[in-house]
Amino acid sequence: MVGRKTDTKTCPMEKKLKKYIPPYLWNGIKLAKTMPAKVKFQQAPLEPAWLGQEQIKNLLGSFPEVKKYNYDEQSCRQRGNERALFLAKLFSGLPRGKTILELGCADAMTSVALKENGFNPIALDIRDQRIDVAKNNDILFVKSPAEKIALHDNAVDAVFSYNAMEHFDNPQKVLTEINRILKPGGYFYADFDPLYYSPRGLHAYRKINIPYLQILFKIDDLKKYADLHQLNWNELPLVNGYTIKKFSSLWKQVDDKFEIKSYEETLDISGLDLIKKYPSCFKKEGVSFKNFIISGIKILLIKKL
Repeated sequence: MVGRKTDTKTCPMEKKLKKYIPPYLWNGIKLAKTMPAKVKFQQAPLEPAWLGQEQIKNLLGSFPEVKKYNYDEQSCRQRGNERALFLAKLFSGLPRGKTILELGCADAMTSVALKENGFNPIALDIRDQRIDVAKNNDILFVKSPAEKIALHDNAVDAVFSYNAMEHFDNPQKVLTEINRILKPGGYFYADFDPLYYSPRGLHAYRKINIPYLQILFKIDDLKKYADLHQLNWNELPLVNGYTIKKFSSLWKQVDDKFEIKSYEETLDISGLDLIKKYPSCFKKEGVSFKNFIISGIKILLIKKL
C-alpha cells in the first residue's frame, strides 16, 4: 500500500523567508494565519452542508498545481536514497547488518538503498509494485497485508512506513503486528501524509485539483463528475478517515508497549480561503478545526524492553 505524498507550491518569497526564520516561529506565523478561518468555522451553522456538483467546474483552475511524485527509476532511486540516509541517522543505535522491514514498500527503492548501506531489508506490500531494479536486487519480498504480517515473532530490528498509515483499514491491528514482529528495543518510524480531513485528504488531486473535495462535495457527485469527464474514480486509494484525535488515541493505546521518541505534525494552510468561504461544509463534519490544517504525522516509536 502506498500513499500519494502531495505538496502545494511555495512562492519564492516564502522560500526566502523560511531560510531565516526558525521552524517553530514559522509554524507560529502560519498558525496565526488560520485564525480568521477558525473563527468563521466556529460561528458557522450546519447548513448548507454541501456544494452542488456545478461548483466543481467553477472552482477548477483556482488553485496552485500540486507537486506530484514521479515514478520513473531515477526519481524512485533518488527518493529511496534520501529516505535510507534519513533512516540510518534516525535508527542511530542500529548496527549495519540488522533487519529492517519496509511496510508498504511500493517501488521498494528504499529497501534497495538500505541494502546498499549494509542493512538487511525486507520489503512488504499487499501487491508487488516493485520496479525492476528492486526485483533484481535479491531483497526478500513478502506479499502480505499489514494487519497480518507474514513474519515470525521478534523477526526484525526496525520497521518503517511512508505514506501508508492513513490507508490501512485497521491501524490498531497494524501496530499490534508491528509490536509482535519487532524485537525489544526495536524502532518503528511512520511518516504519512495527507490525512483525510486535510486539503488533499481524498488523494484525488490527480483527478480534480480542488482542496477539500471530500468536505465540499458529496462523493456521489464527485463520481458523476469523474465519469462525465472520463476520470477513473476507482483508481483512488482507500483512506481510513482517521482524525488527529483518533491517531492520538491509537498511540496512547500502545503506550505500554512503545515509547514515543519523537512526534511531529505537518501544517498545511493551503485551503484556508475555502474554509472561510464555505464554513458550514466544514462545520457539518463534526471534527475539530485542527483536522483541516494538519496534513501529516511523523512519529518514531521504540518497543519497550
